[in-house]
Amino acid sequence: MRHIYSSPSAPSQIPTVQEIRASTNVISEKLRRTVVAVSDTFLVKYGRAVEEIEGWNLLFVEQSLGMPAPRLYAMFEESQDIFLVMEYIHGDLLEDVWSDLEEQDKMTIVGKLGGIIDNMRSLPSLGYFGSVLRGPLPNDMFWTETLDPSVCGPFSDGNELCLGLVAQLIYRQVVTSRVEFFKRHLPQLLGRHPPVFTHADIQRKNIIVQEIKGGQSRDYNVFIIDWESAGWYPSCWEYISILIAFNWGDDWLAKAEHFISPWPVEAGFMKLMDMYMTFY
Repeated sequence: MRHIYSSPSAPSQIPTVQEIRASTNVISEKLRRTVVAVSDTFLVKYGRAVEEIEGWNLLFVEQSLGMPAPRLYAMFEESQDIFLVMEYIHGDLLEDVWSDLEEQDKMTIVGKLGGIIDNMRSLPSLGYFGSVLRGPLPNDMFWTETLDPSVCGPFSDGNELCLGLVAQLIYRQVVTSRVEFFKRHLPQLLGRHPPVFTHADIQRKNIIVQEIKGGQSRDYNVFIIDWESAGWYPSCWEYISILIAFNWGDDWLAKAEHFISPWPVEAGFMKLMDMYMTFY
């Protein structure tokens, strides 16, 4: 076993690999990635598709922002599986309750998300685009099997980042005329956006809400989970990631624009690029 991180303030003894693998309280299981609850205290994500960077992101969020996100208690590797032992935050996934919420409840939650996003964006830029470890951007649009830094980053400025996206199109063998189109227009759209700390996957499936009982009006605690894609991205990227994942089925995008500045031109352009990267 390779020990990577251990918190000095874990609430109780960290569960063993045997206890984790034996847990029958499976929260999710897909793509070589399993999430289980071990008692009411620990949530563990493990598997070959789990990346260390998610653990480092959780530590960065706790140490730099102190914001509502799961605390990381331990990170280790065993039999090529990465294990993230985290705080178990009880509550409802926002995607499970959204359609049942009243308008006032939705706006209360949106307001809480706005405070979280403002806190994240208040961090001073470190002057590069990349992971919190100054490594590659943890995002499929910047991924290659060899982790080629010209495609994956880190990037020193917006021009390098744009060239990285063009290199990704070439790597995925996208038709040359399409590559040239994006090469012409990317710099004027993304190149002007400074790096800001970004979650990069704010979907309702990654938001937990807890109703606060006892008040005169309903209130909620709000937590953001699944920080595996977080890093320093162009300031428009949070909105881009929401639009790319949105399925146009309801009012989520309109509500998201209350807590994230909309960049519809940049987002539409990147949604088109994402489509060509996926169906080249």
